[in-house]
Amino acid sequence: MLAQGTIVAVEDEGEGWFALAPAHGLRGVLVRAIAHSTSDEPFYLLRLNSPLEVQEPSQRVPSRIELHSYSHLVVRSRWAGASLRSAARVSAHVFLVPSGAPLPTSGEQYESLVPRIWASCGVLP
Repeated sequence: MLAQGTIVAVEDEGEGWFALAPAHGLRGVLVRAIAHSTSDEPFYLLRLNSPLEVQEPSQRVPSRIELHSYSHLVVRSRWAGASLRSAARVSAHVFLVPSGAPLPTSGEQYESLVPRIWASCGVLP
């Protein structure tokens, strides 16, 4: 399991990416790891170094597109038996934590999040 404070890189894997994200990818600091009920690989909650802005569909505005800012995301390895700490880069599910929502603290809360993209994740020195 990764230690709190570990810096993690989250980068485009060619499976779709956030249009407004920095070209070099996202960087975040590990806030906490939470065990998954059916897997050895935990969920990792990251606090982004700078907020991620995403244009999302919305019925509340005339343009039907609204800008949302995210300061936290959750990653978890997509590969059975592959940990974020075990390889230079691991394919991972990325879940965005909605702004204003409480940060997840349990496996059940993590499991209720919907994966947004797949990304390449790795630990930075």
